[in-house]
Amino acid sequence: MASLSATGATTKTKLYYDSDEFDFTIDENGAITQAKSRSMFKPTTVATPFPRVNLVGVGKGVSVTGTTLPHAKVIVTLPNGSRRTGAADAKGIFKIPVGTVSALDNLEIFVTGKNNSTTSYTKSKTENVPHSQTTQKEKEDAFLKGAQDMAPEDLINNLPKGWKARKYNGSDGKPRLSIKDGAGNLRIRVDAPDKIQSKHSTDNYHMHKYDEDGNHLDSSDNIVGRKSASGHIKYDWLKALIKLVIPKNKGF
Repeated sequence: MASLSATGATTKTKLYYDSDEFDFTIDENGAITQAKSRSMFKPTTVATPFPRVNLVGVGKGVSVTGTTLPHAKVIVTLPNGSRRTGAADAKGIFKIPVGTVSALDNLEIFVTGKNNSTTSYTKSKTENVPHSQTTQKEKEDAFLKGAQDMAPEDLINNLPKGWKARKYNGSDGKPRLSIKDGAGNLRIRVDAPDKIQSKHSTDNYHMHKYDEDGNHLDSSDNIVGRKSASGHIKYDWLKALIKLVIPKNKGF
């Protein structure tokens, strides 16, 4: 599996804290440097602003996650120069949706602390992650999370190990798609417009997603009711679905 990981080797450092007595800076290794300034100040703790970035998956519907300073502003710059912004929560945890990421992409993750007192960035690099480092469940969860952003053909070509798909026509003659996991549990269903969906002013095809326990999920993989409108995830791939051919070894 190809994934992206982050390195702090290219982290830039600016002034971390400017007191009346000392200036504090943090270098790329996290070391704190103290310089004489104007009046007395003694810090109790100094948190590193560097973004600690988790492995970034490759594919569609990808998010960059990690930790940094609480409430820090986080900016992810994509290879095409566009940016995605967000902020860390009170615990310093951040999650920035970035869309599609390929195995050859390099991302830059910028962090700005309170009152612009800290600025640092981490540049990602592409690595091949050994299979043992990525569990089957992690692969399944990543596939399910990005499913609504994938064309039918991409869904079939990227099925997790042991998962199978079936294309069939409903009683109305319109095509559907079902995907089951290795245990035979229904995990994804692409369906034609129904009464619940139409009631919420859309006539598009939609997707249902389910966890391993059969719970109905919304687009963010939160559990919702069976008839919840948020569980009817918009899916505009009718033409691709009509043309979809599922290889025998991937169908049920």
